[in-house]
Parts: sequence; structure tokens; C-alpha cells
Amino acid sequence: MIYSPDTVPQYLASAASLIETVRLGNVFGGRPSFHLLGGETHSVQHLDLHSVAIHWDRSSFRKLKSLKLQGHVGESMTTDLFLEVLANNPSLEILKVTDLEIQLSETPSPPTIRLLQLRSMELKSLGFSALDHLLRHIEAPHCQEISIQGDYTPEFEELHKKNGSSKFYAGPFVTRWRSLGNSDDSPRFDVHVYYAPFASSLRWVERVLENLDQEGLEVTLDLDGGIGDPELMSTLRRLRCVTDICTSNPENSRGIMDVLSDPSVPSSQNAVPLLPSLRRLSVSYAHVTAEEILHMVRIRFAKSLHTTLKVHDLEISPSNRRAIWPMPSRIFNFATITEIRSIDGVTLNMYNRSSTPKEGELAVVWDEEKGGPTWGR
Repeated sequence: MIYSPDTVPQYLASAASLIETVRLGNVFGGRPSFHLLGGETHSVQHLDLHSVAIHWDRSSFRKLKSLKLQGHVGESMTTDLFLEVLANNPSLEILKVTDLEIQLSETPSPPTIRLLQLRSMELKSLGFSALDHLLRHIEAPHCQEISIQGDYTPEFEELHKKNGSSKFYAGPFVTRWRSLGNSDDSPRFDVHVYYAPFASSLRWVERVLENLDQEGLEVTLDLDGGIGDPELMSTLRRLRCVTDICTSNPENSRGIMDVLSDPSVPSSQNAVPLLPSLRRLSVSYAHVTAEEILHMVRIRFAKSLHTTLKVHDLEISPSNRRAIWPMPSRIFNFATITEIRSIDGVTLNMYNRSSTPKEGELAVVWDEEKGGPTWGR
């Protein structure tokens, strides 16, 4: 139902004790708060408010199964009041709250709210202090889908263990941590951190990874932002769980080669290769040479022979992003390509897997069975 500024408030303020579902959206804005259904809301099971301000009584709702709030939905919404509303509705199954400013209460130790029926929870744009406070005082052991915008982690560390797998993506504009489980019985979560400085995002990723089992973990870094920050580079060198790195940035393509070649660490029998879990590397071939790639893989795979921590096999591919300006492709020396591919554990792809050959197009391709070049389409 669309909230009308003239007639609907009077109608909705009237007592209607049998109504079970209320869905209201206010596209006009600026309406004062009112007592929903004259305060007789004990029968309401589904409440969905979008920028509709009501008076919140701590005991107004008792049978809610779904609660969806977006925008301004009432005066003086605090964490204490919000937790009391949840406590009065133990049968709640769906909770979705977005773009709602919740004031942090000063209560030193509010009780923990257990929602045993909750199966889906989404909390976004509430203010980080309020979000952290609420998540620390809500227990939902059977919740299958959790989506938040923030950097809270302890609950998801446990969910990662139960789920068996999860994936990090850290890029210039968003950092995301989500579960990979496909089973309906597996708990799922999705955490977003938007527009944080990339160095800060990496520190958060590092902090979470310290407490996670690497089994079933995927970590992708999108380095299209600058990596010249010394603090960022220092964090990058400590991340041993990174599985994928991609960049089409010219400086970063060269920079990541330097990082993986590890020029700053003296050669020793106990030297550990940087980013030992790295499995896939995507860089701009227009900005690196075949000789640079060969130098990197020689050092990387030679060091793994002298330590108990072996590096994973590495697949190297061209970045799948096209430059916004015309850029001629670099022609790699074929002998160097052959030498790179001869190193055990290294796969070098010269073309994007996503690119589709044109009809009738001829090219010299590598025949894996013959172990040499051949004409192909």
C-alpha cells in the first residue's frame, strides 16, 4: 500500500485488531508519527514500513514473523528499544532493516536476545556502532542467510566453519566476504564494506583471516587501485591466504611481479615465498614482459623447493578488462613462453578464456599433446 499524505494516516490510526499484514511506503515524506492501528497491533504478523513514521511502543507487537524497516520509521529509535521489540517477538523469521539511523543506548549490558526461529537477517546502513551493538546482543543459531554492511566478524567466523567454505573479495570500492555453501541446510552470510580505503579493507581482511581455517577459503584481491602505499604493500606481503590476484593497472601489473619475485627478502634455505596460496594471477600483458613473468616464476618455484611450505600451482592469464584507450598488445617472445610453460606447476594462458575466436581466424596455437606450436583456429 502506498502511504497517502491525506487519507491513509487517519485510516491507519483507527483501531483494527484483526489486521495481520501491514505494508506501507511513503513517497511524500515529512509526515508526523502516528499510532499504527490505534495501538492495537498485537495481531500483526508481517510489518513492512518504508519511510513511514509510527509511534513505537515496547510491547506493541507480539506475533511478528517478518519485520522489514527502511528509512525513517519513527522518532528516537534506539538500540534498547529495537532489542525490546525483537525480544517481544520470539517467532520472528525474517528481519530486514536498512537505511535506518539507530541511536546507541547507554545501557551498560543489555540482555542477549535469542531468536530461535530467525532464518534470514539483513542489517545495512544503521551506523557501525549500532550495528556492532545489535549483532553482539542477537543470537540466531538457526539463521541461514545473514547480510550486513559493516566490518563485524565473530559470528561469521563460526559460520565459515559450519559452512565449510567462504570467499573474500577486496577491491578499490567494496570488500565482500560471503559463504559459498549451496546446500539449503548450510548457513549463509554476506558481509559488505563499502568505500573504505583499500589499505583499511586489507587490514580488516587480514584480521579476519588470522582466525580462519584456510581449508575451503578463497581470497581475491582486485588491485586496480594504487598499490604504492607502503602500509598496503606491507599488509599484502603478510597475506598468505590470497588465492587470486587481478589487475589491469599498468603500474600494479609490474608491482605485483616485484612482490611475487620477493626482491626485498634475501635468498635463504628457509625463505618462504610470498603469497604461497596464490593459484590464479591476472595482469595486463600490455605492461609486463615475458621475461618478467619468467623471472617471477623461477624465483617463486625455486624457493618452494627449500621450505616445508610449498606454493600452489599458478595459472597466469591476461586481464579480462579492456583499457579505455587503444593499447597495442605486447608480443611475447615464443622461446620465453615455452620456458615459462616448462616450469612444473605453471600454466600460462596467452588469451582470455572468455574471448571468442572470429570465424575463419587463423593463429599459431600451442598444442599440448604435441608439446609444440601448430596452426589452429
